[in-house]
Amino acid sequence: MLESAINGGSLKRFVFTSSFAAVGHPRPEGYIFTESDWCGDNIEAYRGAWTEDNIPKNRDIAYAMAKARAERMMYEMAENDGSFDAMAILPLHVIGPLMCANHDQGWSWQNCMKFMWLGKEYKKSKGGRMLWNNVDVRDVGRAHRLCAESTVAKNGSRYILSAANPSGELFTWQMQTKMQELFPDIAEVGGEEMEGDQPAQHTYDSPRSYCTLAIDELGLETYSIDETIKATGDSYIKLGLVPG
Repeated sequence: MLESAINGGSLKRFVFTSSFAAVGHPRPEGYIFTESDWCGDNIEAYRGAWTEDNIPKNRDIAYAMAKARAERMMYEMAENDGSFDAMAILPLHVIGPLMCANHDQGWSWQNCMKFMWLGKEYKKSKGGRMLWNNVDVRDVGRAHRLCAESTVAKNGSRYILSAANPSGELFTWQMQTKMQELFPDIAEVGGEEMEGDQPAQHTYDSPRSYCTLAIDELGLETYSIDETIKATGDSYIKLGLVPG
């Protein structure tokens, strides 16, 4: 795709939709990832799993390797060509409103929320336990446009799209509590096992990261977590996928 764009002769800026998978790697609980992190860092933390041989065996490592290598390849191509700049958007847990029923794709983060609104357990991680680091899909779209228009972004610039601040980072039990608060007419919101109003088990505190660079350099103005969750639920109800 990039070669075709270069051959067109008019390419000035290439904005690549990458993934936080190209950033995240094993770190201690609470570690805050930034754009200077790469998934291949700290190889010893993978306990020997970060190898070419594991690509067909470990889908997570294969995905992360592919994203990181694609990024580095396009930066190198842009530098060697000299006629355009390449930069990347790195989304984390993308939620937000759906435009049509077909957007309710299995295992998407919104799809997981749908089943939680239907009273089901969250099943994408062991025991339903996860730290959701949320970004609104509308913010991701805006970030791409702002990146393309920016006078600051340059070849090699990369922007994490995640929570703007800690309010957008929610453990599953906090997510289900927030979903219940914003949609009180829904009888039961599923998620992870609770003991009273507290989670039954500890959740590993990661990944922590903020879209500070996109805010500071690109001028991105983000939706609040309440606005994002409310818009997500409203879209599911409007599409008839969740009872109102």
